Amino acid sequence: MDIEAYFDNDIEGSGTLSADGGIWYKDLVRNFRMIEQGNVPGGAKWGFECGTFVVDTGRYLSWLSQQLLAANIPILRKSYNSLSTVLVDYPSATTLFNCSGLGSSSLTDVVDPAVYPIRGQVLLVENTNKVNKMYFRSPMRVAKDTTYVFPRGRDGGVVLGGTREDGVWTGEWKKEAEKGILERCVALCPDLGKVEDLKIIKRGVGLRPGRTGGARIERQMLGDKLIIHNYGASGAGYQASWGMAKEAVNLLQETVSLSRLDQAKL
Repeated sequence: MDIEAYFDNDIEGSGTLSADGGIWYKDLVRNFRMIEQGNVPGGAKWGFECGTFVVDTGRYLSWLSQQLLAANIPILRKSYNSLSTVLVDYPSATTLFNCSGLGSSSLTDVVDPAVYPIRGQVLLVENTNKVNKMYFRSPMRVAKDTTYVFPRGRDGGVVLGGTREDGVWTGEWKKEAEKGILERCVALCPDLGKVEDLKIIKRGVGLRPGRTGGARIERQMLGDKLIIHNYGASGAGYQASWGMAKEAVNLLQETVSLSRLDQAKL
């Protein structure tokens, strides 16, 4: 699906440039092109259009679960207050991946002070007018008042967002934020129609797992058990999950290789 993205800051202050001065993802998407200045909305400094993909997260998570079950990997639900108590339940385990997200702020043998919630609020509305393109506008790549319009593909509906509140733990819906989201999204994508005509299907509040300094992917020994931490993706969990998982698994493979090398030396 195509996307139009606009930024209110100059390109140098938008958080989109790589070390070589180019937009870091331009070669990873289809048909990337800069939008002419005369076609950029009022107040925005620059914009681009490209082809990318849409993830329907409900369907995606269901698919991931099915992949685990097909590989005979059970999914168990239980509350723990520490990694140690997990290992008590699984004494034969040699390695534990800690993917607890915000839980790493309270697990008693982790207590990572860099972890904090990033509260976000979105709406799902009916796609009455058949919007078939994504829209994005923000001062910079990460901002508290980013606006986005994301049609969900074949399952229907359009996701409208959003908000970003760092350090806020509440999951209560904020009506004043809803009004702002709807007004900003309609201004960005007039094809949605009028605010008063939008039919809301669902309201959603989520706490993204933020972490000062970025995601934590590293090894730690807990007694004779190997812990591999993999958390803190902030608002990029779906995008970054495969790469973070690969890096975490690579750490396990490196550890196993080093252990075998040490044994061979003996």
